[in-house]
Amino acid sequence: MNNKLPECVVVNGIEYRIVTVNEIDNDPLVNGTIYFDKQLIHIKSSLATQRKKQVLMHEIMHALFYESGIEETEESVDILSRISFSAKVRESSGNCSLMRI
Repeated sequence: MNNKLPECVVVNGIEYRIVTVNEIDNDPLVNGTIYFDKQLIHIKSSLATQRKKQVLMHEIMHALFYESGIEETEESVDILSRISFSAKVRESSGNCSLMRI
């Protein structure tokens, strides 16, 4: 099992960098966020590996809706992120491939 998060994800041709950070938007309760204008996803570094992956999938779902031009609700993102298990990511080698996260 790979415990490391991917360094990026490609959604509808748009590459989002994935970065772990100590705190997000000065709010200790936030575990992840996506900045569409910067093509950037922040994940809280103190989370357990599996929780980081769950939060990342949630943020990827936000990107999928946004890059598809589809309105979303937090509930729809939550539901889809829970049932989804794969995404296109770029590994350290620089190659994009279908990979479980």
